[in-house]
Amino acid sequence: MTISVKNNKLQWQTVYLTLPTFSYKMRAMSHGIQHIQIQITFPAAELALATAKKLVQEKLVACAQVCGTVQSVYVWKDVCQTSTETLLLAKTTLPLFERLEAVVRADHPYECPQIVALPIVAANTDYLDWLNEQLRE
Repeated sequence: MTISVKNNKLQWQTVYLTLPTFSYKMRAMSHGIQHIQIQITFPAAELALATAKKLVQEKLVACAQVCGTVQSVYVWKDVCQTSTETLLLAKTTLPLFERLEAVVRADHPYECPQIVALPIVAANTDYLDWLNEQLRE
């Protein structure tokens, strides 16, 4: 997929790929399985790691990676801010997102935490099978 800007509007162009697991994904999506990767930022690695462990233990994510520090630039309360944060990535399914969000918000120190879900558009079949086995029904 490519994204371009034309007349101040985003234009999407879809590129179709033939993948060995494509037919599996179509079957999975028709049965309501929608795999996603969650991105969450934290002010400290210890908080990210504790949250990752809690989400895995509660079977809300199959796995998580604490990726180290990132520099974030954003506007908060009308002031441009720069912060050093730790990025947490986690794999789960869309039906578990609301429960995952509630668990993260309960312990997160930010007033407005970044909890973003991105679709997993391609993955090897055995990995997706493993991921599904790890998650809460």
